[in-house]
Amino acid sequence: MKLNSILLLVILSAVSYAAEIALVRNGRAEAEIILPPSPSPAERFAAQELQYWIREITGAELPVRDTGGAEGVKIFLGKGNASEFAEDLKALEGSDGYACRNRNGNLYIFGSIPKGTLNGVFRFLENNSDIIWPRPQYTVFSKQKDFTATRIDELDRPYSRVRGLGLTLVSGTLKDSLWRVRNNENWSKASAESCAEWGMQRELGGHIFARIMPEKAWFKSNPEFFPEIRGIRRPGGSLCLTAPGIGEVYEKNLSGWIEERLPMDTLMLGINDTSIVCRCAGCLAPIRLPDGSVVTKDDPAFLSTRWYLFVNPIAEKVWSKYKIRTLVYAYLYLIISPKVRISDHILVSFHPHPRDMKTTYEDCKPLKGSEDFGKLLLDYRKVGKEIRLREYYGCNGGFPRPDEYVAVKDMRFAMKHGVREFTAEHPVDRDASNWDPMPSAYWDANAVTAWTITRLWWDPNQDLETLRSRFLERTYREAAPAMKKYYRRIHDLWFSKPDVSTYNDRLISTSKKYFIETGEEQNLRALLDEAEKAAKHPVSRKLVQLARAAFDAGCGLKSRIIVKKTGAEPGFDSPDWKETSVFSDFSTFAHREIPFPAATSVAMLHDAKNLYIKVNCAEASPPDPQAKGGVFDQWIPGDFVSLHFAGSRKKNLHTLSFDRYGNTFDARRSERKWNSGMKVEYRRGETSWEALVTVPLAALEYVPEHDKLNRIYGVFHRRHTPPGGEALSATSQGVTLDNVRSYMEIFLER
Repeated sequence: MKLNSILLLVILSAVSYAAEIALVRNGRAEAEIILPPSPSPAERFAAQELQYWIREITGAELPVRDTGGAEGVKIFLGKGNASEFAEDLKALEGSDGYACRNRNGNLYIFGSIPKGTLNGVFRFLENNSDIIWPRPQYTVFSKQKDFTATRIDELDRPYSRVRGLGLTLVSGTLKDSLWRVRNNENWSKASAESCAEWGMQRELGGHIFARIMPEKAWFKSNPEFFPEIRGIRRPGGSLCLTAPGIGEVYEKNLSGWIEERLPMDTLMLGINDTSIVCRCAGCLAPIRLPDGSVVTKDDPAFLSTRWYLFVNPIAEKVWSKYKIRTLVYAYLYLIISPKVRISDHILVSFHPHPRDMKTTYEDCKPLKGSEDFGKLLLDYRKVGKEIRLREYYGCNGGFPRPDEYVAVKDMRFAMKHGVREFTAEHPVDRDASNWDPMPSAYWDANAVTAWTITRLWWDPNQDLETLRSRFLERTYREAAPAMKKYYRRIHDLWFSKPDVSTYNDRLISTSKKYFIETGEEQNLRALLDEAEKAAKHPVSRKLVQLARAAFDAGCGLKSRIIVKKTGAEPGFDSPDWKETSVFSDFSTFAHREIPFPAATSVAMLHDAKNLYIKVNCAEASPPDPQAKGGVFDQWIPGDFVSLHFAGSRKKNLHTLSFDRYGNTFDARRSERKWNSGMKVEYRRGETSWEALVTVPLAALEYVPEHDKLNRIYGVFHRRHTPPGGEALSATSQGVTLDNVRSYMEIFLER
């Protein structure tokens, strides 16, 4: 039996390269697409996609016909046109795999189901051109006058039964759905018509378990159906699973919910996104199992056992009545497998949250308060017939986290234990103003990971590096060498640190840790610059630019203060001021909702010896002709600017203050006698005044050897009294002056 399995695997993976077949020559169609008898919506869509992409590539349109003419190459689509390939159809049975065959100069693309034919069309296009669908918003391919098929004799059956990203954050677009279809995914929450056209299994529901009993309809009349928390019945969270009569009412409501949404293949009956459960005496009572054993409330498996005892009979009735399976979430309090057998008509979707995204199931290092998810997955495998691995690989906060290196090992571990369904949460590829970063920024930073994981789901035994190279070479083309180095360096940095990574890492802090603090920021940015210069294809160049924008956003390039190094002491009009960071984000202290009326900006240069600070202040009120100037080392009344610095060690607070009349004040903490050695020059314009401050860096306790990133820390402050109003103080980003920990990082260019 083992030998037969090996031989079958060899047969299924064998690829031979037959004679070339020209489909388009010099922009002229040389072939036609033949539909099978009574084509399904997915087979018609397969013909449309094949016709569309060949036209996009060559400009020639292959006609789609119900039957073929006497002359020319025929491309026969679908199982109905593949009767002479009985062995192939048998090998593909029960899967959405595909075969592509050459017979007498004609092409046959088919599967045992319509989705297989559709998968075959997309893989045929990829195998015989340079097209790639790297992310939903973009496609990369070359325009050419000829289309010649050279790889036209293969059969490929997937290991997985179900695969696909669960796109999140905001609703997706048609482009998101089509990207999933074109990259072999096979489940969707789309309309029945769309799922039929795309050959997708239709799965409806989500975190709906308690919502089947809406509180508006049931709480007033039957509060006993809702959870008891601290002795009080409250709606929300879950349900009371032991309330008299709830099972019958729940089944009736669920039937109504299903019938409003048919057809579907899978009911997603997930618990709410909360750990709230009923704590009434009935729900906490010991559970006596059929074998006579008792499960008490102190048993880790108590809650899941109670829940599955409630859901098992419901799933059986759903299958009996509708022939659809029930998917449930092994998540939160259900992550521990129950002490009862799970119904064969339940699909357990295993949600390992929270986990360290750097470690695999086999090498699992449970986080504090978390679990050994590898062990828990195997525990579920013992009591459940079907398990789906539902991961969080795309939840990276917009950081280019190389999750595929963990994912491939997770898949192989799961595959070894009979898991054949895979999915992962991932943001959609579109902008949404209420999200930061935007959902599309996840794709900008790391489309290679999403694409590679999707392809690995087809067969986890594929070579990871080969898949990544295929993505990078097709997507970036001439820029691929630089982009390969860029992503390889990120991979090495990522796995060189033992730090934990979890669901939705913070983009800024993660980029700081791996890019800035390692000193690799400029090296990585140089590779992106190199890639942009090398890119020739317009879409490839655009994708490099988006990767660069995502990298800069992660490094906080727009918000970070980078002080350019100058070769000479600058004046007010030195050209170097145009090359350094300018800070103007002043917020009214303690009242950010009040716009600060006096525009202020700060720019800095340095020469390793001195720090040069140019401050521009809008004149929000006319100068006072009676005001005194030239006063030193006395606290300045009225309107003024103060610059506060903590040197390389954040040890002492240094204050440099001045106003438009030439009054100055400096202090180290409360030491007024301390002399910074600062010098202030002034220049007045029609509507503003400027100050150019020079201060020795040594006076600010700058120690270049202390920090390899060459940082000092500071906050800027302006006090202003509008005519007839009260004094207002504004600080950079609204931070407090006396909390050194909140001071901004100021990077001195080396």
